Amino acid sequence: LSGASYPPSGVHVASAASNVIVAFSESCLSRSLVWFLHERKMISHMTDDVKELCGMTEIAQPASTTLCLYGEDAEDVGLWLVALRTVVHLVTHSCNYQCIELVKDFDTAGGYHVLCYGIVNSGPDHIK
Repeated sequence: LSGASYPPSGVHVASAASNVIVAFSESCLSRSLVWFLHERKMISHMTDDVKELCGMTEIAQPASTTLCLYGEDAEDVGLWLVALRTVVHLVTHSCNYQCIELVKDFDTAGGYHVLCYGIVNSGPDHIK
């Protein structure tokens, strides 16, 4: 949910979903939950969502027929930051359980490339 595209009126939903996932990753993860996320390929799915959100891949519906924000429009309202923050927190906190599977999943999904793309192409309001 946190990496999906939303209409301008739904940005708060992405932010709330991100806050829940970040809080979950900080307080509720366990080794078995990390393995569950790995087996379900959640980091790959999340990374693919961020790629689509950032405009790094083609979307299923052309922008003219959807009210959802993609590419620069999504960046302008902070959706890139929300999506990247979420997946990075989840991956980094998973390392607290002597398990690097989500780091490997992030790498395999092209997550470092997506992260670099987001940093290089984000506006000054979203770079800190």
